[in-house]
Amino acid sequence: MSIDLSAPRTMTRLLYPKLAQRLTAADLHRIFGPTYKEREWAPTVARSPSSQVALLVQLRVFQAVGRFLPMKDVPASGIEYVAQKLGVECESRVVYSQATLYRHQAAVLEYLGVTAWGDQARELAISTMTKVAKARTDPAVLINAAVDALVRHHFELPALIALRRLAGTVHSVVNGAQWREVCDHLTAKQGCALEALLKMDSQTQESQFAQLCRAPGRASRKNLKLLLERHQWLQNLPHPTAALQALADSKVLQWANEAKRLKAPELRRYVKPRRHALLLAVIRQARGQVLDDLTQMLLKLVGKIESKSADRLQEWYVARHHQTDSLIRTFHESLIVHDSADEPARKVARLETLFTAHGGRDKLKESCAQHLRHEKQNWRPFALPAFERLRSTLLRVAAILPLQATATSGDLLGFISAVSNEEPPYSDYYLIENVEPGSLPREWRGLVLDDPSNEKAFNRRQLEVVAMLELAAAIKAGEMFVTGSLSYDRFWDRLPSEAADPAAIAAYAASQGWGEGADGFIGTLQESLERQEGFIERALSEGKEGYLRCGKDGRPIVTAIQALPIPVSAIELEKQLKEHMPERQLLEAITNSEHWTEWSRHFAPRRA
Repeated sequence: MSIDLSAPRTMTRLLYPKLAQRLTAADLHRIFGPTYKEREWAPTVARSPSSQVALLVQLRVFQAVGRFLPMKDVPASGIEYVAQKLGVECESRVVYSQATLYRHQAAVLEYLGVTAWGDQARELAISTMTKVAKARTDPAVLINAAVDALVRHHFELPALIALRRLAGTVHSVVNGAQWREVCDHLTAKQGCALEALLKMDSQTQESQFAQLCRAPGRASRKNLKLLLERHQWLQNLPHPTAALQALADSKVLQWANEAKRLKAPELRRYVKPRRHALLLAVIRQARGQVLDDLTQMLLKLVGKIESKSADRLQEWYVARHHQTDSLIRTFHESLIVHDSADEPARKVARLETLFTAHGGRDKLKESCAQHLRHEKQNWRPFALPAFERLRSTLLRVAAILPLQATATSGDLLGFISAVSNEEPPYSDYYLIENVEPGSLPREWRGLVLDDPSNEKAFNRRQLEVVAMLELAAAIKAGEMFVTGSLSYDRFWDRLPSEAADPAAIAAYAASQGWGEGADGFIGTLQESLERQEGFIERALSEGKEGYLRCGKDGRPIVTAIQALPIPVSAIELEKQLKEHMPERQLLEAITNSEHWTEWSRHFAPRRA
């Protein structure tokens, strides 16, 4: 059996079963090798040996491709293989009478428990295609879904041309209904605004639709102004959410991609419902892409702040190296005094003299406090200087992003709302309602809650740093979402759970070797993770290095594999090839290849 690869590479591969004309010995055994039970069944239907061969060929072909094929389309090697297994002398081509053919096909269907293609199977194919067409536009996807449904429900597959016609009809009906449904949500003013996007500007000779399809550039501080201007412009266009709410994201994305391949004059030739639906899809994708760019810029800038803070922490350790040595020396000398045989009063006097020689107790306590402030590689005290030059950009982006918090990150949303307020701050400390100071991450509390007169007052400058850094961490962890974004939104809220086919899910899970139901899937995944864990433990145990080693943070690191020395035989082979291979100029090689293949015939002016 083979797969129909007639679809272009940019589209979904058509999974319609076909019978290959050239079969290997393994293929013959797998496809045409009759079982013992089938060989016992054949004489109950057909009397003559040649008729039994024809019957078993029909049976094996149906089991392979899900439908009957004309005998002229069955490979002669397959017929000969079945005859050989039965020990029968038979022609490589079988001639069937019409009555015998119908009788054999009916017997095969009854033996396999399969229902012939008819009204019931057609209804199943149409309903399956209709369900899939609401989320997809590729005809190959519709055909693949229908084939899967027919096979699972034990129906005979029709000819491919029949499925293509059904897919075309269903595609047209479903898309037309969806276009009209989208347009029903638009007001007359919104429709006029969409039509204005397709009008050409007399000065620039460009439509707003072309600007809509063109991205403003990579997400960077340099392009921040362009991103903000594009975001504001898109906000003034008709809002697509209400009109596209009932559609699957995959369908909206396919519409947007279809529209982007067109120019404004081409899109104007579409019927009004389709034209407006495609324009709304492009607007929604453009809005989501702008939010993606702004979110990515925020994550990149926060990453720079954390990296610079960690670098400054290392510089601080290097600069304080001599002070650390002095503290350790003082501690060592104090231990010597403590272990001495002097009287307690004498020991205290000697310790006071020692502390005074090193700057006094207050200075030593301050040095110890500074060192403890940065224990466990705590880079957070250095974040504020690195944050200041990026402050306005980060706060501006955070104020624009439509954030949605989970149940565990609601307090963080309150912090972000407080620090990203457009009004200028008039105080160095905040009192935020409905937010407890204990909701701050433990590592930041000492920096943010530093007002000795009010334990609930937040240090404004430190709170800005905490809010932006924790926002980036929450977005990456999936605890904070950007509503309307393409990559950072709560995508599972838009999954069409009511359209899921439990039978299809169960069949797919069985084909992947997963257990039954959610518990079975979790159990299979857990077993796989345990096997991987065991492999890593064995690879890292007993000081083994190999290609896998354990990093400082406990994570496995794959080391580069050392290259093997080049064998002498390979060097000698390369030498001999160079001696026997004549040198060719590049133009000469191009000329020869053109003479042999005439590849230049594929070059032509681009079509308008």
